[in-house]
Amino acid sequence: MAHLDASQTPAPTTAQAGLLHIVLWQLHGETAQARQAKAQQLSHSFRALLGTVPGLLQLDVGPNAVAAADAWDMAVAMRFANRAALDAYNEHPLHLGIKALMGPQRRVRAQIDLALGAQAHAQEEA
Repeated sequence: MAHLDASQTPAPTTAQAGLLHIVLWQLHGETAQARQAKAQQLSHSFRALLGTVPGLLQLDVGPNAVAAADAWDMAVAMRFANRAALDAYNEHPLHLGIKALMGPQRRVRAQIDLALGAQAHAQEEA
């Protein structure tokens, strides 16, 4: 198996560039099964975003797949073309509707926005 060091890593392609928006939730619910069912139901709302939000290139959403004591109940990972697309998503009516739906369901929320590809390298050089 060949090993590549950082100097041998291929430059990122346009398909890899963008911004990865990841959100995790711990939901209200008495049991893990109840929280998983709720997460499954809420996931359907997110899936409706794909193809309707400009600049949203990829979306993966769903309940936690591996039971663990400190696991989150639900996550969404969205790849946006750029920061402007993420900013527009934050004001999009479908997103605002999901926020209103999620608010009372969530116990805890965490978020990270990760620059990908060329955007990540530009931030490193700045």
